[in-house]
Amino acid sequence: MGTRKNLNDQIADDLKEKIINHTFQSGQKLPNEFELMEEYGVCRYTVREAIKKLTAVGLLEVQRGKGTFVRELKPSVYLKNMVDVVLLDDQSIKDIFDTRLAIEQKAVEMAVRNMNDDIISILQGKIGLMKKALEENDLQKYNDCDMSFHLFIVKNSDNKILYEIELALYDMIRQAMAKSLLKSENLQESLQGHLLILEAIKEKNPDKAALLMGEHLNHCRELFIP
Repeated sequence: MGTRKNLNDQIADDLKEKIINHTFQSGQKLPNEFELMEEYGVCRYTVREAIKKLTAVGLLEVQRGKGTFVRELKPSVYLKNMVDVVLLDDQSIKDIFDTRLAIEQKAVEMAVRNMNDDIISILQGKIGLMKKALEENDLQKYNDCDMSFHLFIVKNSDNKILYEIELALYDMIRQAMAKSLLKSENLQESLQGHLLILEAIKEKNPDKAALLMGEHLNHCRELFIP
């Protein structure tokens, strides 16, 4: 049993290395089970277990009737597997906001330098949707628009790693928002924070934008963790 388990791991590690070094490209179909059995000199069970391991961590995707394919290599794929098992207790929510602070303060500072009228117009549109959601008392819609605003800023930092990490956190942030008991007056304060950040972006003032982003996220953290 121990040998079989070791073989599973060895084959999974070898396939993983081939994916990382681009021997197998994103979107490429892997050799079929029989070819892998012959290549590694193992039984079908061992090959299947190795494939399962790499599918579980998001490296491979099994398409029924077509075969096994290499998924696109994105940090968010692996990070999401990690954050999916994190319990949303007070400490975890605090950790989420600490991570967001580290990412979003730097991201907005970088994004300000990349801003143009089109990007600002999109941000204004997102705030318009947030206002409308508040008027309709649609808290779920407000939360979705809120996260869309933040993700768009991080995306326009032009730092792919920051964006992928933020994207991986997205589901956890949504869950935390959904479980919270925020009142409409709290969301009015949240909206005001977004408006101030947008004004700093329009002024092309990266230091002010980063400071306001920090104040906004710290305020939000206090709402989530009394």
